[in-house]
Amino acid sequence: MKLGNNWFTAVIVFIVGVALIVLHSRLDVLSWLVRLVGCMLVIPSVCNLILQAVHSVKHKIPVSASVLILAIASLALGIWMLATPAFFVNFFSFLLGAILIVYGIIHIIIIARLNKEFVMPFWFYVIPLLMIVAGVVIVATDIHTKNEIVVLIMGIALISSSVNTFLELYGGTSRNSAAHHHDENGSDSSSDGTASVGELN
Repeated sequence: MKLGNNWFTAVIVFIVGVALIVLHSRLDVLSWLVRLVGCMLVIPSVCNLILQAVHSVKHKIPVSASVLILAIASLALGIWMLATPAFFVNFFSFLLGAILIVYGIIHIIIIARLNKEFVMPFWFYVIPLLMIVAGVVIVATDIHTKNEIVVLIMGIALISSSVNTFLELYGGTSRNSAAHHHDENGSDSSSDGTASVGELN
């Protein structure tokens, strides 16, 4: 369930990144950008709430309070951004920079956790680090006054991040499948060996 949600979120992020690159030269791009980010918060939050509810009913266990609070908070913020985009436009460049920084940090944490299960290539850290650098540049310099450049950077960063996520998820799935296949082969070999011993006795 969690893996499927990660794939879905990565697809949404990729689509938003493409939309930002296509629309970065429009005069009202920031208003539309607020709405896109709102959708990016609302859609995964709704899906996550539905999946959590189904999982809770199916297995008869309570929904995690932290997951529920996070999903509801993200949903509320997303609805707010969709309802009143003009409120967010004035400081949205700073928000984009902050999003890049936070998103990059989250990616590094996820990769570090995956690295405990199997070794991740060092280049998986490159895109998250570049996202953090881009976010710091947007927040700390006067580039935030150039809306077109900020939006273009954000689009490129989101596409790069989603591709990185696809590679992370694909690599994790492949390694888990290989480990599972290896375990099955090991079990089959053990069974064959036991049978052979029995036949000899």
